Amino acid sequence: MPLLSASELPIVLAPGDVVDVTITFFPTSAVLHQGLLTVVSDDPDESFVFVDLLGNGLAGAVEDQATVLEAAIGAGVAAGTLVGSGSGNSANGRLQAFANMIDAAGDLIEAGFIEDACGQLRSASKRIDGDPRPPDFVAGDDAELIKAEIDFLLSSLGCI
Repeated sequence: MPLLSASELPIVLAPGDVVDVTITFFPTSAVLHQGLLTVVSDDPDESFVFVDLLGNGLAGAVEDQATVLEAAIGAGVAAGTLVGSGSGNSANGRLQAFANMIDAAGDLIEAGFIEDACGQLRSASKRIDGDPRPPDFVAGDDAELIKAEIDFLLSSLGCI
């Protein structure tokens, strides 16, 4: 079964086809959280299927999100699905600068400097948004997913 990224959504399947979908549900506080995955079908008897997501967040979840984001960037770089943007050596420099921005944000979160971390993450988000101003530092198949993870962390920190 194929592994899909967020950039490949929506998924359209022929009758009888099967696809595995991995959903990350990452509540950010220690209380019970609920989410809902909606699957849409053209079957008139079952046009919608709802999948409940339910879970308790963990203490330190925001720090965990930063760690997960750093790991996702590393995995994308290793897989070649996240690459530096630009020509020649500037692409590698931009990729490293982007990774450093995320690493610095994680360090700032861990140290309790949330406002500074928000600034780093906002800047990083602008460097992966596809808008030419300011120029993106990274691109690739995982760019949209990484951008969403940055924005989620910004929201979790109360930056947005």
